[in-house]
Amino acid sequence: MEPLAHILAENWGLRHMQWQPLPSGHTNTSYILLGDQNAWVLRVSWPHKRTTQVEREAAVLAHLRTHPALPAVPSACPTHSGQPYLRTDDGRWLHLFERIDGTTTTAHDSVGPALRALASLHGALAKLPVKETSPVAWLLERHRRVTARPAPPMARTLAVHYANVLERIGACLVASADRILGPAQWLHGDYHPGNLLFNESRVSGIVDFDEVGSGSPTLELAFALFAFSRNVFCEERFEFDPALWVQGLHAYAGAHGHFDTAWLLRHRDDLCSLFCIDQILIHLEAAQRGLWSLTPGIGFHACWHHLQTPCVSSLSNNA
Repeated sequence: MEPLAHILAENWGLRHMQWQPLPSGHTNTSYILLGDQNAWVLRVSWPHKRTTQVEREAAVLAHLRTHPALPAVPSACPTHSGQPYLRTDDGRWLHLFERIDGTTTTAHDSVGPALRALASLHGALAKLPVKETSPVAWLLERHRRVTARPAPPMARTLAVHYANVLERIGACLVASADRILGPAQWLHGDYHPGNLLFNESRVSGIVDFDEVGSGSPTLELAFALFAFSRNVFCEERFEFDPALWVQGLHAYAGAHGHFDTAWLLRHRDDLCSLFCIDQILIHLEAAQRGLWSLTPGIGFHACWHHLQTPCVSSLSNNA
């Protein structure tokens, strides 16, 4: 903590803070900093995070803060020199954010508010210009990053299938690229219960825009539905609550307006495979960065086992 405390004092003027580690995510390490009267969140990236990724997140957050009807999103506290973030000598990016009031929850009654908040978020993000046109652009980008690095440490029973699984994932994403409902727009990239803050029954904040990318909001919606309805305690296979999935779908559709719920219901099995692909890539990349070990209890194994079944192949073109 001492080097970070020195950086905080020199660049933000914060001294004698009480540090509380937050649960580690797959991209960064974060702390709540408690002062006498105020609180902040310090986020520390992995070494050598790309500058373009940092700038992309900052641009998206700046845009979202112009939409007051949305739940709160992270707001950076500038350094003494006016910079919204800081890069350390070892290539880590530091962000000091104002703390957003609220707590995380996995309660079933949070699904409706969470999916209505996602509909509002997608509406706001749709107003940002986007260059990518592929509905799976952010997944293809993540797949390229993972395949460009050496395999992370993993059990031998997994390692023997590693190259084949990555090859199948790439083929699945390419095959799905022109079969997912579009158009492409900016997305949160990692919308799940751990990245939402609740105040009683409403979403008070949406955090962790570190994975912002572009693609189909329909696909991100499907991923969010699985994230909120999955059984995180089952490691042998991927399980989710179909009724809760449908409940979230109707909550999103009710907030979105004109939305084709029938398409998602018709292709739910294929979308489940794509969700497992997304989760596998997220966990592999985190393990490559040394942030996680691919051990039971993080939701990785269920998705890995699911992908041993035939991969997504039946998504018909907007059928």
